[in-house]
Amino acid sequence: MFKDQVCKEYKTGKYTKTELEEKYGLGHGRVLYWLEELGYGQQQSATFRAMKEIKSITTISSSSDSSSSELQLLRQELEQVRLELAAHKLMIDIAERELKIDIRKKCSTK
Repeated sequence: MFKDQVCKEYKTGKYTKTELEEKYGLGHGRVLYWLEELGYGQQQSATFRAMKEIKSITTISSSSDSSSSELQLLRQELEQVRLELAAHKLMIDIAERELKIDIRKKCSTK
């Protein structure tokens, strides 16, 4: 389902809602509406928060001479968060498969 795909893409943290709306030619607020409609909630993932922080630091550093070591540290922290997220997803996948239980909230198709 396209809506679900877009919501999952947002939850990875690689794109903001606005970026996805532009990428897929969606109306303003459409991704937010789908997130609520499909039960994804409004909690931002740690990956998304870290990427948002890096984007703001990158913008600041391009307009001033901010420390590149601070930016490098944030990039390392982001990579750590990404690895932890991948590990958690893998653990959930294994637990669901091996124990045959639904851990993730399943979205209803509308």
